[in-house]
Amino acid sequence: MLLYDLTSTYFESDPAFEPEDKRKFGYSRDKRNDCVQVIIALVVTPEGFPIAYEVLAGNTADKTT
Repeated sequence: MLLYDLTSTYFESDPAFEPEDKRKFGYSRDKRNDCVQVIIALVVTPEGFPIAYEVLAGNTADKTT
């Protein structure tokens, strides 16, 4: 059985973003709707060892991951 976790991290910057940039405005669990963010998905074993990760665009909904 593998476990997964989703978290987000935000950036306190306002650079010009390329269209393919993953930093996007989206729902912020940190209540920082003024900052762009990315979503980090982590797959771990039941013992807590990481085996895979993926960085998703900051506007990715949890249900689509």
